[in-house]
Amino acid sequence: MAQSFSMHLIPNPTGHHLSLRFNSVEIFKVNNNGVKFFGKFEKCCSFLPDGILKWDKVYKIQSGVYLLEVHDENGRIQQRRNITLTITVPVSPPVLSQHCTSHGEIRVSCFTLGEDPEYSWTLNDHPLDRVPVSPPVLSQHCTSHGEIRVSCFTQGEDPEYSWTLNDHPLDRGVAFLSNETQTVILNRNMSGDLTCTARNLVSTANTTQKVLTCPVFCLIKKKQQKTGQRTPDGRPEEPQELVYSQVTVVKNKNKIKRQQEPDVVYGEVKISGSSQGVRHTAEGQEDIVYARIRT
Repeated sequence: MAQSFSMHLIPNPTGHHLSLRFNSVEIFKVNNNGVKFFGKFEKCCSFLPDGILKWDKVYKIQSGVYLLEVHDENGRIQQRRNITLTITVPVSPPVLSQHCTSHGEIRVSCFTLGEDPEYSWTLNDHPLDRVPVSPPVLSQHCTSHGEIRVSCFTQGEDPEYSWTLNDHPLDRGVAFLSNETQTVILNRNMSGDLTCTARNLVSTANTTQKVLTCPVFCLIKKKQQKTGQRTPDGRPEEPQELVYSQVTVVKNKNKIKRQQEPDVVYGEVKISGSSQGVRHTAEGQEDIVYARIRT
């Protein structure tokens, strides 16, 4: 590392005797006779009157625990404490290396000297630690109530979504907005250009689509009630139970000429009790159809 370093040992050394050791090796002593350094420390260290030990050069190997002892003028110990020194090698200016891959991408590497370096990247002053968003993909489908459910999907880190319809932000008058901003439900009869915008700390992207037109389904159910029906002998017809059964149909090949009617009227088969067979014809057909009900 080879840089200067200062270690503050004691606020006011006047009237005190000091000694400093590192790994049981004595560095210096301070007493009434002055300051005395030992060995190699004699040329690289100095002790200042304000209690600061100054190193001209320090190296990584000098990291460790130093023992400081403070005595009074009679040699009685007043203080003993450990001082932990951690020296970290600073990083050097990074060196960048770039080369193109076979897919047309650029591979960039960063090298530096120093202890435990951490790296970060920016492109045009924007951090590269996050993945930029991709162009959003919109998915639309109609609900059973005629509304339009639209979802927006994008790739990237921590995307945020916003919506506009015909360049106007969506509000509750035109859409149902929930906490899930990735999906909205448009009210009925909405039309125009719907835009989903995705953004994060790195980039912004948007996609616009025409609002889907949902078909309208109308179901009309008509119920016909029959009353006053009687049997052939004049008695009121008892309520009959409608039984659904498998019907096997065999066509008779004999042709019977009938006058063609404009509409074909189909009958309804009802069973009361047990029946051996029912003969049923459909007007307007040339074939006679025989059906046997299997219950």
